[in-house]
Amino acid sequence: MNTSSPTIRSIQYVRGIAALMVVWHHARHQVPGLDEWFPTFFSAFGATGVDLFFVVSGFIMAITTRQSEGGPIDFMIRRLVRVVPLYWFLTLLMVAFALAQPALFKTVVIGPDALIKSLFFIPHYSTGIPDSIRPLLVPGWTLNYEMFFYLVLALCLFLPRVHRPVAVPAVMALLVGANIAFGPFTDAIAISCTNPLLLEFALGFVIGELHATKRIDIPAHLALFFVLAGLVILQTCRELPGAPYLPFAGAGLVIVGVLRVPFGNLPNRGLKLLGDASYSIYLTHIFTLGILRVVWVRLDVLQPSFEAAGLWMSLSLACCSAAGILCYWWIEKPLGVAASRWMRSHRIVASPG
Repeated sequence: MNTSSPTIRSIQYVRGIAALMVVWHHARHQVPGLDEWFPTFFSAFGATGVDLFFVVSGFIMAITTRQSEGGPIDFMIRRLVRVVPLYWFLTLLMVAFALAQPALFKTVVIGPDALIKSLFFIPHYSTGIPDSIRPLLVPGWTLNYEMFFYLVLALCLFLPRVHRPVAVPAVMALLVGANIAFGPFTDAIAISCTNPLLLEFALGFVIGELHATKRIDIPAHLALFFVLAGLVILQTCRELPGAPYLPFAGAGLVIVGVLRVPFGNLPNRGLKLLGDASYSIYLTHIFTLGILRVVWVRLDVLQPSFEAAGLWMSLSLACCSAAGILCYWWIEKPLGVAASRWMRSHRIVASPG
C-alpha cells in the first residue's frame, strides 16, 4: 500500500493516535492514587483506541486486497509476516520475564496450553485473570480478532472481486447475528468469533471499498463535523444503551472524516512515525509502563495530585512512544525483513507490508 498518498497518510496518523489512546487508557490505572485526579470526561476515551484500530484495519485490508495481485494464500502469508514475528518475540520475552521474576508477573500463568494458544491466536480463558479471554501477552487479545478477520477475508478472496465488498461485511454481520440469536456463549472461541467488535472490521472494509471507488465525497466542513461527532460518540458510548454496538459507529465517523479534512493531507513526520511504529507502541507499552511504574513508586517524589497525574501521563506517553519507535526500528523491521527473506528462500512469495 502506498502510504505516501494524502488519504492513506491521514489514516496512518490515526493509527499512531489510536496507539497513544490505548497507552493513555492503561497508564491511568498504573499508579495507586493517581486515577482519581484524571478528568472524568476522559475516563473511557482511551479504551476506544482499539475501536479505531479495528476500523482502520478493515479499511486498510479493503485497499490492500484491491491493489494486490495475489490470492488468498499469498494474502495470509503477507499478514503472517506482518503480525507474527514481533508478537512471538514479545510473547516469548514476556514468558522469560515471568519465569525469571514470577512475583512481578502474578497474572502471567504459564502452561503449554496457554503458550500454544497464545502463539497461534486461539482465544482462550486466561488462567491468571479469571473470566478473561486473554493471551499471555495481554494486548494480543486484539490480534486474535485481527487474525480471525484476516481468515474470513482470505476465504472471501476465493469469490469474484465484484462480490467481496458485500461478502466480507455479510459474513461478519451473520456471525454477530448468531451471537444475538443463540448467545450468550461460554466457549472462548465462540464468544470471540461472534463478538460485536467484528462489525468494526466490516465497517472499515466497507469504508475502504467506498473510498477506493471514490464514493465518499463530503465537503471539508462536514468532514470535520464527522470527526468531532465520532469522537463524542467514542467518549460517551460506554454509558449509553446498546454500548457494544456504538463504538463502531463513532470510529467509522472518525475514519470517514479524516479522509476528507484538509489538514489530514498535510505531511507530518512525527505523526507518520507514530503511525509507522503504532504496532510496536501497542505491543510494548505494557512493558514500558511496568518499568516506569516501578521507578515512579520507588522514587516516591510526588504525592497523588493533579500535577503528579499530569507528569505521570506525560512521561507515560513520551516513554511508550520512544520505546515503541525504538522497537520498530531495531526489532519489528529487522524481524519482518528476516521473515520475508525466509519465506522467499522457501519459495513462498511475501513481503512485510
